[in-house]
Amino acid sequence: MKQTAVELLIEQIKSKSDKLPTNTKENRMAKGIYVDCLLMARQAKEMEKQQIINFVNWCNSEDTKDLILDLILVGELNKAPTIKELLEIYKKEL
Repeated sequence: MKQTAVELLIEQIKSKSDKLPTNTKENRMAKGIYVDCLLMARQAKEMEKQQIINFVNWCNSEDTKDLILDLILVGELNKAPTIKELLEIYKKEL
């Protein structure tokens, strides 16, 4: 499976943090900043995961299936490249 942007960011921050020596006060402070960034990126990863779960649940809902079926029936599904545009078309059809 491909890496998400947040997973790549976590990997890069961890790599930079791991390479930084802790032999000076300045390096230890910098390493602490990287650790803080790593924690924030991991929180973002959890948010990303929840957003994906929410999207999958939305896609699996009966309302969404009905919406897509209606759009197929009126021949509009292939004319709209984004979900937002699909919803706008659907609103007009109601």
